[in-house]
Amino acid sequence: TVVATAYDDTGLTVGSEAELVRVGLPLRPAISRLIEAREKDPRVSRRDCAQALGLDPDREIVVVTGGSLGAVSVNVAVSCAARELLRHAQVVHLTGRGKDVDVRDMVARQAGADVVNDVGPTSAGQGDYHVAPYLERIDLAFGCADLVICRSGAGT
Repeated sequence: TVVATAYDDTGLTVGSEAELVRVGLPLRPAISRLIEAREKDPRVSRRDCAQALGLDPDREIVVVTGGSLGAVSVNVAVSCAARELLRHAQVVHLTGRGKDVDVRDMVARQAGADVVNDVGPTSAGQGDYHVAPYLERIDLAFGCADLVICRSGAGT
């Protein structure tokens, strides 16, 4: 029997008939490609990622995520700071499934309904607080982010 872990110091113990093996944290191929693209030309990589999400690559970008299920405390804290955040950066807020409507409402109350926007190339030039429940291409968000606000999860 083999027990595979992401990290060395997991605190797990296994019986004499098992082996504990660190295999590392698996990465999506898109993340590996992002790393290669950023090493080749970081400016072009950032621009391409930002434009794919409907963002201005020449402005600061903050990405917020609580994971696929979201984190209500992160959503509330960041949404309540929307007005101040938008003075300095564009925001991509990945709320978790079923939590985007509440975040849109909180941001609208804090900073005005005109700042709330979707994520994607068709949203370019509109409001700077981009909200989505989930982003399949998280590599695009990481590829253009100046700051990522997140919570820890099972593998992070």
